[in-house]
Amino acid sequence: MNRMIPRRSLRDLPQGWYPFSARPIMPELEARVLADLGDTWTLRLPERLTAGASADPFALRLWPERLEDPAVWKDPRIVLVAGGADPFDGALDPAYLRQIFKLMVASQEHVFVLLTNRIDKAALFVHLSRTRGLPPILPPNIAIGTPVGTSSPELARVELLRHLPARSRFALESEPAEPQDSLFSA
Repeated sequence: MNRMIPRRSLRDLPQGWYPFSARPIMPELEARVLADLGDTWTLRLPERLTAGASADPFALRLWPERLEDPAVWKDPRIVLVAGGADPFDGALDPAYLRQIFKLMVASQEHVFVLLTNRIDKAALFVHLSRTRGLPPILPPNIAIGTPVGTSSPELARVELLRHLPARSRFALESEPAEPQDSLFSA
């Protein structure tokens, strides 16, 4: 039986899980959320993860040594996967992505949050991966969402999101109506 994490404020989110790293889809939002959460080390993430490794701090990096991290976490967590980098942008090897998803499916005590601009590719990945060990519909502990604004292509992603074979889906407004000092202001 699924044991879901009770609804909590975003302040209860732990730091992200980085089985890979790349450019975040919404870097401004990620930085603001993490600053509000007090997770200041993540604001230096590109420098921290790639010191001396490359001139491009946002180039795709695989971290296979981190794949098993969720298996050793003692308490249930809500986790932003790869800091909001898009796992379906085509740069990540599908076999490695399947490893990540198999681990998330097996770790039912945690809730994993993924962002993508490519809902169509996410749906195709889930469909094709059914024959390779993933369930036909992603369990509720894997939440896949997309940032949306007011343009036609962005609004079309919402319709694609409705057909994604997942129990947990969300749309995230990428263009706030008015500036805010804090995402979590009272």
